[in-house]
Amino acid sequence: MDTRTRQGYLRIGPEPDRRIPRVETGYSLLLPRDGHVVGVVAFLDSRRNPDSGTPVEGSFDAEALKRGLALLHVPP
Repeated sequence: MDTRTRQGYLRIGPEPDRRIPRVETGYSLLLPRDGHVVGVVAFLDSRRNPDSGTPVEGSFDAEALKRGLALLHVPP
């Protein structure tokens, strides 16, 4: 498969293996519903909130938000 068209990667050299992952720029910030923030959990990763901002019940994100923690995902 030609890496120039492989989804999720940008080719940076003539060799097929010389590529870097594509990530969306910017960040994702989730805040507790009541707006009262007692802390922030920062993640240095390329994950952004893919859905409407409602994390899966029982997940780390959902539990952190219940406890007043904001969640910040920033691409490295």
